[in-house]
Amino acid sequence: GGATGGEGTTASESDPKKQAFIDSLKVFKVGAQFKQAEKFDAEGKFEDAANTYVRLVDENPKHEFADKALFNAAVAYEKVKRFDTASGIYQRIYDTYPKSELAPRALFRVGINAEKGFDFPSAVKAYTALVERYPNSENRADAMCNVAVVLENQQQYGAAAQAFKRYAETFPRREDAGDVFFRS
Repeated sequence: GGATGGEGTTASESDPKKQAFIDSLKVFKVGAQFKQAEKFDAEGKFEDAANTYVRLVDENPKHEFADKALFNAAVAYEKVKRFDTASGIYQRIYDTYPKSELAPRALFRVGINAEKGFDFPSAVKAYTALVERYPNSENRADAMCNVAVVLENQQQYGAAAQAFKRYAETFPRREDAGDVFFRS
């Protein structure tokens, strides 16, 4: 039945015990889904694990562990070589939870998976976004270098030279900075 006056909403708002009970059921369900996904993962049922993690987030997008669930799903999809699907999930982390500590790592994996799928423009776009938006990311240097390598592999030598030079100048203390500068 559909209450026309919004009575259902008002009743639960005026009854904090009922609302607390509903909230605790949601928490319990999310916990159970997370445990089930982890169990599938441990059993090597990676696709089932990934699907369970994604369903959990679809049903609870604001949950505090939504970004982690999506990251786990993407890793599981990578294990069964579904790189396009994994890339889409990683992109979803970045798009939906840009302030998550996992967002820069997810963006780096978007680039890696795009390369594996020979989608070089998407790889460059993901790596460049990481470099520009996450200056403190542990993957920033690698992303910057990967942009140069991808451009070089696409025979975009002018852009590759600029990218190699930018990497060497941005990370002069890295072991390969001199070689990369020479390569530019």
